[in-house]
Amino acid sequence: TIEINRKNLSSEKVLKINKWFDENHSLIQLKDIEVFSYYVRFSFKYLFEMNESLLLEMSIESIKLEDIVNKQLIDYFMSDESVLDYVKMTYANENNLDTEQYLNNPNEDFEKSKEFREYFEYEVENMFWETRNKFVYDIIDDNDEISIWRQMRVGSNWLEHLEKQGQRLGIWWSWDSKAAESHWGYDIKEKPIKINIESKINTNYVNWPATIKANMHPTYEEEKEIQLFKNTPLKIVAIYDQRGNELDISKIKNKIFKA
Repeated sequence: TIEINRKNLSSEKVLKINKWFDENHSLIQLKDIEVFSYYVRFSFKYLFEMNESLLLEMSIESIKLEDIVNKQLIDYFMSDESVLDYVKMTYANENNLDTEQYLNNPNEDFEKSKEFREYFEYEVENMFWETRNKFVYDIIDDNDEISIWRQMRVGSNWLEHLEKQGQRLGIWWSWDSKAAESHWGYDIKEKPIKINIESKINTNYVNWPATIKANMHPTYEEEKEIQLFKNTPLKIVAIYDQRGNELDISKIKNKIFKA
């Protein structure tokens, strides 16, 4: 379930969006789910291009197992050797097999069998529930908010830039301050300063399908990623230097950025 927040749109653009939904409502009756998905992706891309303030919202409570765990995800995980080895180790442990011997001398016929496929699907379903429940019970606070962090490499005038020109802070963040890493801006001469930005967002601004999939992977747990919807409003709670010292952000404390 995805909701569109239209609070900041002009009446003219709201009419355009409403008109689009009226004209495309019949798409829901398409029997070919792949065709329907294509139209939905294309149409939402058009909506974002039409208005930069368009904002999607989604509740984690609306996410169901079948929304995430499907044949495409199962096949993708089965083609990933690290996930396959993880599941094989789990299978070996549960069946009192020598783990090292089993991994080095796999039973290829069994791994292609229906029985192993069903076991693999069962393990992926467990990954989904463990990931979803971790967010619901451990990461989301009592106000339905999540503290998030993003690390950046910046130049010497970065604070002035944030104050006067900075608008977007990106959609990929981490829900763990220790896991935040800069994945862009590696020119150390141009951007020698490493900073960590802390923010807090409502859970409805999280792209839950992308976030849950990113955190389900059993060997990527250290990344602890969270993806926001584009245009999510963000206020900076704090900024820390690479030694962990909190910096003075009084000039941008009340500025609202976007993901």
